[in-house]
Amino acid sequence: MDDAFSAIIANHRQRIELGTVDGHYFFNAAQIGLGVKVAEKLTDDVKKRWGVFSYLKALFAALTRSNQFTVSIRVDGRSYRMKSMHLAVGNGRYYGGGNVIGEDACINDGQLSLYSLKPQRVWKLLLLAPLLRTGGQRRARRIFTATGCQVEIVTKHRMAIYADGEPVSRTPARFEIHPATLEAIIAPPRD
Repeated sequence: MDDAFSAIIANHRQRIELGTVDGHYFFNAAQIGLGVKVAEKLTDDVKKRWGVFSYLKALFAALTRSNQFTVSIRVDGRSYRMKSMHLAVGNGRYYGGGNVIGEDACINDGQLSLYSLKPQRVWKLLLLAPLLRTGGQRRARRIFTATGCQVEIVTKHRMAIYADGEPVSRTPARFEIHPATLEAIIAPPRD
């Protein structure tokens, strides 16, 4: 909290980017699949009752109903097709209770970061949890990653897309990055 107050007092401003999905702005990340199910399970009642463990509670509730889906992904003109259980497109570094979308991602790098979890058993997913928490998705074979300025997502069946925890669109969808869109007070660089 002291860092936040110091940043406000220092008034260190910088322009940051925003992402869009079908014209809807988002700050952190947009999700399809498992992430949407977690957001649906993460009610105010669950947050109140479970506190810091509410995301875990919502995740386990969502895992019992997770389905795989086939997705076609186009990133800056490069095409990919795969099975997925969760797909996230991030603008900044953090999302979903402190998870990291990619270890090199930042709010002003001019790129969207994407990862897709291939369908897998719960115990294998739990083994990946440390990588998902720290942004090390690139190091796992069961996770597809990409970065780019424009992302197009097409699924066989229309699927809900949540951005920053709220429903905003459905597939097929187009994601874009908008550099230097918003001025924000940020922590000054550390020496």
